[in-house]
Amino acid sequence: MEPLREIDENTFLISDTHLFHDRIVEYEPVRKRYLEEGFPSHEDWIIDNWNSVVGERDLVLHLGDFIFKPQFYLEFAAFLNGRKLFVAGNHDAKGKLLDGYSKYFEAVVGRGKVAVVSSKGIEIIETDHFLANGIVTTVGGIKILFSHYPVFVPEQYRSKAVKALEKIFHDYRCDINIHGHVHSKTIDRPRLLNVSFEAIGFKPIRLKELLERKVDSL
Repeated sequence: MEPLREIDENTFLISDTHLFHDRIVEYEPVRKRYLEEGFPSHEDWIIDNWNSVVGERDLVLHLGDFIFKPQFYLEFAAFLNGRKLFVAGNHDAKGKLLDGYSKYFEAVVGRGKVAVVSSKGIEIIETDHFLANGIVTTVGGIKILFSHYPVFVPEQYRSKAVKALEKIFHDYRCDINIHGHVHSKTIDRPRLLNVSFEAIGFKPIRLKELLERKVDSL
């Protein structure tokens, strides 16, 4: 878990790549762009986009829903540049399959846990739901909860996992929540920043760029 202490304004962020998800282009037609750009597959397009901005030693935090059928395809993570950290999402492998992610990611947060990073070290918090996973850390004086699920959603979408993350957000007095899960949809809440694949231009984005967009509204 020690690489979590390296998260800073230069860390790249992304969520919901959905590699090898057979129907993701149907759900998110904007991804048909890979055909327009002449790539032989959705996966080749994502890998090329990722590596166009991320160097070998850059730190990348992925906020869940990385790949489908990881028992067959997880090794494709090796084609993606950077030192990678991972927060498990709702579609990610559960149980023993999640253990395999540690071969490609320097830190993996899942199974209902939140890693709280401070000057004293890293504290692992058990949440009230197995899909409530995240990282709490401070960058540039802003305390951030990184999670797959957004914590502020309309009442009809407040699942047990969301409620558990919302409690973490308030208990640790976070300022903003950087999340994925909603893809190209927008939740108009001032403390939310969506880094789903479709929302950030189809490639990882640096944290400092996100914060520059948001800091004036806090």
